[in-house]
Amino acid sequence: MTLKSWFQGKKASRKFIDLIYKSSSKWANWDPAVNIQVGSYGNFDSRDGVFRVRGNIYDLKSPDGQALFTDPPEQSAIIGEYQVAFVDETCRGFEGGPDVSFAGVQIAKWTGRWQFGTKRGAFLVMVDSQITSLPQSVKNAILESGDRDLKNLKVITRVFTANSYSLYLSNKSKELVRVALAAQSPVPFAQGVTVGGELNLEWKKEGATGMFQSAIGKEGRLDYTPLFEVEKIQGPERRRDNGPPVEGIERWDQIPLPWDTLDSDGEEEIDVPEGSDDEDDDF
Repeated sequence: MTLKSWFQGKKASRKFIDLIYKSSSKWANWDPAVNIQVGSYGNFDSRDGVFRVRGNIYDLKSPDGQALFTDPPEQSAIIGEYQVAFVDETCRGFEGGPDVSFAGVQIAKWTGRWQFGTKRGAFLVMVDSQITSLPQSVKNAILESGDRDLKNLKVITRVFTANSYSLYLSNKSKELVRVALAAQSPVPFAQGVTVGGELNLEWKKEGATGMFQSAIGKEGRLDYTPLFEVEKIQGPERRRDNGPPVEGIERWDQIPLPWDTLDSDGEEEIDVPEGSDDEDDDF
């Protein structure tokens, strides 16, 4: 398998999702152009980490045809910038903000710099983003329901939409990656110019030898969904002596990763007998 084919395969998306989850307890969307809605339910495909939607709780009806849930999702104010990065002990860290230097960039809305190491690392940056959440009233209604099938659903309870995003999965080559959301060149000099509606922006990158994706939406639109949260009602827990369930401790909780520990190439780690000649592919 070539490096290019690995980055285009299921193991790359699974590894990226795994790294972002470990850093944030949130799920990355490997293709942020795919729309993800609050209230959607389904399950994760353990082969690539993609959430397969089966339906949406807002479409569920009572026997008399009435919607079960009517309180709409809640939206936050626009967040200027939101970032998630995973770096391990082989990385030397991250710098981000409007003041990180980037060669050839005169005006930037955001810039970042990551020093990766010999193990796989990742980052996800959203600019001009918004959080949409399932209201607590709906979560309480499901929690208080006597419908066990409803309680067993894995539900998307929060989505992060963005006007612009960039994401990166490193190449294990100790790469120093610089990224900027910057004004397109050339920029005419004008006193007091700020990054805004009059300037066309573009993502610029340097040093990226791994998988880099980015996009910029139309002004005022939040067309990308790079990040989301999935929860399920957990419990009730049992007593240590395997007695009856303890009352009143059912709760919403995050869904764990649907795979065991992954190596740098997205394969589940297995115990290899000492002296074995088997080695991981080096992509």
